[in-house]
Amino acid sequence: MTSLALPEIFHVGWVVRDCQAAQEELGTRLGGVLLELLEPLDDRSPHAAFLAAHGEGLHHLAFLADDFDEKVAAATHASPPMDLLIDGTGPGNQVRWVYLDGGSEPARRTVIELIERSELSLSAFAPFLELIGRSRPAPG
Repeated sequence: MTSLALPEIFHVGWVVRDCQAAQEELGTRLGGVLLELLEPLDDRSPHAAFLAAHGEGLHHLAFLADDFDEKVAAATHASPPMDLLIDGTGPGNQVRWVYLDGGSEPARRTVIELIERSELSLSAFAPFLELIGRSRPAPG
């Protein structure tokens, strides 16, 4: 079995029905990790599909990756391979990202989000990194 080496976790994606209520109940931090609350605004998003199928809860773990292309290639060629669920690397996306299927085994069912670590992404995420007490995430 070939595994994917992941950098330090950046955030946890949690699907909710109501962001305001969830923020009051859960807050926005889990220790030194950002909690991303995802409230579907329509029924077309993967988060809406997740909410309909599973209810509120953990959707994904996100990682900022220095070597983004290599990490995506390693994940999709791992044994067993991680399927590419959403490719957010197109020309309309300033920050490149992907959703990868964590696998069918119970311990690997969580979606993995890889985000390209770049000056643009670090600038965009600066307020959130400060919120969790990290000026810059560890290289990964």
